[in-house]
Amino acid sequence: MIKNTHYVPILKARAGELGALRQLSPLQKGSEITPLLEVNDVPSKHLAKDLVECWGTKDSLFLDLQTLLSSIEHAFADQLSRRDVKVIPVVQPRATAARLRSAGEIAEQFERGVCIRASWELFFTERCNDLLEQLPDRIGVSAYDTDLIVDFKDLVCARQDLPKLAISILSTVPLMGNWRSVIVAASSFPKRLHEVIPGRGIKLLPRPEWSFYEALQMSSIPRKPAFSDYAVNHPDRSVGNAHFGPAANIRYTVPSGFLVMKADKRQGNGASRELSKLLINRPEYMGADFCAADREIAQCASGKGGVGSAWTWKRRDMRHHFEVVLNQLAHMPES
Repeated sequence: MIKNTHYVPILKARAGELGALRQLSPLQKGSEITPLLEVNDVPSKHLAKDLVECWGTKDSLFLDLQTLLSSIEHAFADQLSRRDVKVIPVVQPRATAARLRSAGEIAEQFERGVCIRASWELFFTERCNDLLEQLPDRIGVSAYDTDLIVDFKDLVCARQDLPKLAISILSTVPLMGNWRSVIVAASSFPKRLHEVIPGRGIKLLPRPEWSFYEALQMSSIPRKPAFSDYAVNHPDRSVGNAHFGPAANIRYTVPSGFLVMKADKRQGNGASRELSKLLINRPEYMGADFCAADREIAQCASGKGGVGSAWTWKRRDMRHHFEVVLNQLAHMPES
């Protein structure tokens, strides 16, 4: 069971994100954070091994394979099973009967239950409650072995009265006391960084997903949800893993926002050192001892570390983001 102070980041199963998970401590894995990994492309022959190396075989992880062909989905699940990875399959409420059956088969294979990932718009459709009530049976699991994610995705596209909307949804979710866990996901990170900062520059962007979560915790809803976001990514599955081209950038999460620092494309990877120097002299910087990512930024700024590349920038920014969220959740009362 995932408590309201647990963190469920929704991540693409790619090098930067997996590298950030690898840097988590054994204590943080499982007891404080459980990732939901999206596999949007045909899995590479190394991905199963990479998942073992970054997450291990002790704690469960959510795995969303819904964009893959069923045959590829099952073949990859078999690889993970042989390596003893603890998988909870993720499925959409309006998935086809074949996809639901496939999720049930994978859930039976791993004996870890299933996760239903429902977009917030679903709750305003006809017979939504009937659909959710029947879904565990259609998959072949109990609601007590099912995690429910209510995904608000891009907060920019959602309604302005979001806390009120979310409270309304969570107050009417069927089987509210039966689900193994209830999780609310949201993101405000921009889809295209160059639209926020056209050239080089620095901008502090708001991070309303955290205040949104705080409002839910302070509300009168009977069951407080766990926190989920997309870290420093946009929710769109089609957005690539690289930092939108060769322009060096830093996506530095602070408690109430994202400090985005972007170089000009013509400066190349070496601009990462200049950005790091700027960051460590800003008031938002949390210090080299905050986590491994901040230490890496300090080393890059001093010249003791390398400038990195797109995937190492993503690893660094993700790892720092994880630490910020875990620190915030540590000060949230359990319910």
